[in-house]
Amino acid sequence: MLCIFFLKEEESLWRYFFREGTNIKISAEKYVFTAYLQPGSKGKEVRNLQNLLKNLGYFNYPSLTGYWGSATSKAVKDFQKAYGLEPVSVIGPKTRAKLKELSNWIKFNIAKY
Repeated sequence: MLCIFFLKEEESLWRYFFREGTNIKISAEKYVFTAYLQPGSKGKEVRNLQNLLKNLGYFNYPSLTGYWGSATSKAVKDFQKAYGLEPVSVIGPKTRAKLKELSNWIKFNIAKY
């Protein structure tokens, strides 16, 4: 089961499942963006960007490549349009601020065991 919750809810989420008698394992991944990213960029931050955009429904490429190509450009522009930002296909200060706001979201992979 994949759920997206605010970071501060991890403990209350665990308590809910524990109270319901379900043993779970929770793994979390937080997204952090500090670099100015643009087409042609590559590395861990691009992979994190692709992963976050995939979880938000914008990045549809079959795999996370860590390389900013046309699929990443389209995803970034779609994201920027959706949040009222100028669709410039770079991660500058305004887009980075929105991503930082969303980096308070965390992905939980919840597995019953």
